[in-house]
Amino acid sequence: MSKIIGIVLTLFIFLTCLNLIFVYESFKKDDIREFYLTGELSEDYTLDEQEHMEDVKSVGIFSLFLNFVLFIIFIRQRSKISSKKVGFYLFVIFGLLVLFALFFEKFFYYFHLVFFGSNGWTFPSSSKLIQNFPFEFFRNRFLLFSLLVFLFGVIFTGWRVIFERFPKKPKRN
Repeated sequence: MSKIIGIVLTLFIFLTCLNLIFVYESFKKDDIREFYLTGELSEDYTLDEQEHMEDVKSVGIFSLFLNFVLFIIFIRQRSKISSKKVGFYLFVIFGLLVLFALFFEKFFYYFHLVFFGSNGWTFPSSSKLIQNFPFEFFRNRFLLFSLLVFLFGVIFTGWRVIFERFPKKPKRN
């Protein structure tokens, strides 16, 4: 059971990092923030861009929901967690992210194919969506995301080392 809870916490951390970056970056642009809050996207966007943003919104909402479910599971089972295992899982994920970063263009393509279907996500370089979110934007956020996963891996691996060095204070009666 502790292995499953460790995986749940790892996925929770993974999704939390991803969702924090997604929400933060989305809300930096006024028109995109307005879209997420009201469902209305500026008429500067083409119909295809609007449809893609609807798909992105759906994936984002699902990711936030899954994040919430994992959080509830984690809260209910937190006493069964091995920080060392979680750190290990995060380092494994980080290793995969490094591999994906090396071939980011291919990863980006397949990610979109899986989550957004055919070619409804390809736009000309002149499109408003591409102007707001160029390829470099996604690559840089992916690297930031990878770094956050690595840092959490260090924290969870180091957590045990730090707290095992300092003995617990005896309880006073």
